[in-house]
Amino acid sequence: MFKARDREILEVLFNFHWISTIGKHEEIYLAKINFWRDCDLLPQDIKGILKNIRVGEKFSFSFKSGEIFPYEESNIYRVSKKHFEPNRSVLKALEPRFGRFYPLGFFKGIPGVSPQNIRPARVIGIEGSFLLVDTNSPIAHYDLTVEGEVLSVSTKESELGGVCRDWFSLALDSGPGMQVRYKNIPTDFELDNPDSFRREDESDDPLFYRTPRLVGHIDAKAHENLMWLYDTLLPKRGLILDLMSGYQSHIPQGDMSVIGLGLNADELKQNRRLSDF
Repeated sequence: MFKARDREILEVLFNFHWISTIGKHEEIYLAKINFWRDCDLLPQDIKGILKNIRVGEKFSFSFKSGEIFPYEESNIYRVSKKHFEPNRSVLKALEPRFGRFYPLGFFKGIPGVSPQNIRPARVIGIEGSFLLVDTNSPIAHYDLTVEGEVLSVSTKESELGGVCRDWFSLALDSGPGMQVRYKNIPTDFELDNPDSFRREDESDDPLFYRTPRLVGHIDAKAHENLMWLYDTLLPKRGLILDLMSGYQSHIPQGDMSVIGLGLNADELKQNRRLSDF
């Protein structure tokens, strides 16, 4: 028989804080937790809280480095350069570089890794025809503070199949931490490589924007999330420059004046949030 909470979906807003050598970092992630399927994949402290928490209640926990994502020397692999296999039809000239992150699936031969795996892995050494590849999570080196708030609770009608989701891995194991040096190895973002800035369509942008597109370019929930984020970051009054502006801005209402900079005058004219453009 199901327990009451086992029939529920919890919408939880997670806020992860961590500090590195370059500053303070914050990662915000919205999770829709199927309590019956997903809770065993969460840290036990978080699982315990979610058993009885109600809508609107908040919680906070701190974790030492390695508690959530352990750092293991066994997760560093020596891989032949011949086994570096990006999609050559798209990335024709890509060669492995020291300090650079690549999708884990680019490295053929690492146990249990499929070509579709996009978790970041860093090249931490190049030894002749071999690469040293660190597959540990970039966030493994940092203490984490996790704050959460339950936004809603809904009831499932049935449990007919689905996927178990590790929400901490989804939030933190695919990017956070990549910007920070590890053992004094700077992250290489290939800013000196002109291919990094080439587009599939190199025609002039004004050709694309010649026709006005009087639509939002993100969905309603993403628009709502951006407005919430900007409301926490922007001053409540003053002058705001909205770069790459169009028909829709994501700036909340307030006493600030908003100047839009965009590529289609008709779109900017109909953007109700702009004071001028």
